[in-house]
Amino acid sequence: MSDKSMKLKDLTRLVANYEKDLNNFIKDKLNDNQVVALANTEMEKHLKKVRFLRRFSEIIAHQFNFPTRDDLANVSRLVMQLEDRLDHIEEMLIQTLGENGSIMEEDLQTIEGEANQQMNREEEDLKAGEGEGEKNSLRNRVLETLSQLGKQAVKDSIQDALSQRGNLRG
Repeated sequence: MSDKSMKLKDLTRLVANYEKDLNNFIKDKLNDNQVVALANTEMEKHLKKVRFLRRFSEIIAHQFNFPTRDDLANVSRLVMQLEDRLDHIEEMLIQTLGENGSIMEEDLQTIEGEANQQMNREEEDLKAGEGEGEKNSLRNRVLETLSQLGKQAVKDSIQDALSQRGNLRG
């Protein structure tokens, strides 16, 4: 058993010496200006290649009418804005119901009018962006679809509120 422990101690000492030598080698290379300059040059070459590939993939995506990372980010942002607007409309409906106990026809028309004005502004913004050509065609189609979904959601909310109003009166 002592023979095994001696071998283990020798192996441990050998590994410790090897680690020390390796660390010294790495420190020497990191302090060598030529190695640092070579690493910097290679890193710049790599960065140029990555930028070229990004531009190339964006060109290909536009050629095949695929959404790019920026397109997806814009759609995500628009969906979040739409959800916020729908939450705001829902809060307005709840607030109106809470104050009066029932929703008034005038209140519904006001809410619907505000929602339609907002949707119309978004449509005008969308149409203003159409002049940029095919580059934004996918974006425009997505925006138009989201706008239509938003209008439908507003109409559905108002119809639900009216049907609840009918149930409250009956």
